[in-house]
Amino acid sequence: MPAIRTVEPQRSRGWLRAGWDDVSQASSVSLSYGGWVVFACFLLLFGVIRAGYLSLVFPVLAGLILAAPFLMVGCYPISLCFERKQPATLEAVTEMVRLRGRALGVLGGLTAVVFVVWIWGSLALYALHFSGAEAILRGASWSVLTSFFVSELVFGWILYMGIFALTAISLPFLVERGGDWREAVAVSWAVVRRNPWTMTVWGAWVAMFVMSGVLTAVFGLAMALPLVGYASWRAYRDLVGP
Repeated sequence: MPAIRTVEPQRSRGWLRAGWDDVSQASSVSLSYGGWVVFACFLLLFGVIRAGYLSLVFPVLAGLILAAPFLMVGCYPISLCFERKQPATLEAVTEMVRLRGRALGVLGGLTAVVFVVWIWGSLALYALHFSGAEAILRGASWSVLTSFFVSELVFGWILYMGIFALTAISLPFLVERGGDWREAVAVSWAVVRRNPWTMTVWGAWVAMFVMSGVLTAVFGLAMALPLVGYASWRAYRDLVGP
């Protein structure tokens, strides 16, 4: 187990500034990676709509926030290139997938499970509050609407912070050091236990930026993901020692 440092929540603003500097330093590769993620998101949405599941569009869009820690994983090998004074290219991302694919696949599978739980849970909450597919548009009372949105927010936040706690540090740890996914998750959990408030604040920052990207018809993710991805690498460096 590496050394786990205690870091104040105020450091999160410094991580964001550093992340923006990294985006500015390598705007081409950053936007290329972000663009590929946006393309993948549109493919997912197209599949959902083509299959006739229009009711899933909004849960899927909101679920992208849950998937944010894993979607940022391609930014970490680029950050590692920055540190090592090597050219930052998308080839570094594909090489990382080749070397760490098995462990990253496990955490990607865990993220997918949480994503599906969110979709089904969101639909269940809708069914509990409304009687029809278009009921929310037919003048439901404010008390019902408030109860629904608060329930969705609480349910989503619990799932998000759960997957964030398990993957926010484990993913950059795996990219840099390799090893077993269980060890990486243990390190991530140790960081959260040592810095609960700092990680909560940082999780909120990440969620806010990703949500802003989703609200710009998903296109904003092309910028938001590299920004918080590079910033998350700086967080990892501050929180985890040699």
